[in-house]
Amino acid sequence: MGIAVEWTMSEANVIAMTVEGKWTWDDLSGAMNAAHDMMDATSYDAIDFLLDMRHCDILPSNILSRMKHVSQHHHPKSRDMVVVGAGRFADTLFNLMERIMPQRMQHIKLVQTLDEAHQYFRQTQAMRV
Repeated sequence: MGIAVEWTMSEANVIAMTVEGKWTWDDLSGAMNAAHDMMDATSYDAIDFLLDMRHCDILPSNILSRMKHVSQHHHPKSRDMVVVGAGRFADTLFNLMERIMPQRMQHIKLVQTLDEAHQYFRQTQAMRV
């Protein structure tokens, strides 16, 4: 199924990446490229991400090495990422990655619902103004 990328909460400068069913690292690479193109094309100085994994079946293999690689290639306009509905296994992996690369992981928050994600964006963006 793959990963859809689109603007959401336009007043809040948020790009949503929605994972549906089974996905591959090529899907993620394509989604990241699309998100980078969107960031390049906007006048916003800083952009947050919403990664919706509520309908994701499984995670691809080599998750730790791939996620470390992905985290090292962030766009200069990138700010925070909120991951929705990642599941227990992904939660455990994110906690492990916090120990491996705490600097990058401090910009990632795990939540269970879209409402929690939107509340987080509203709070953090209000603090930044």
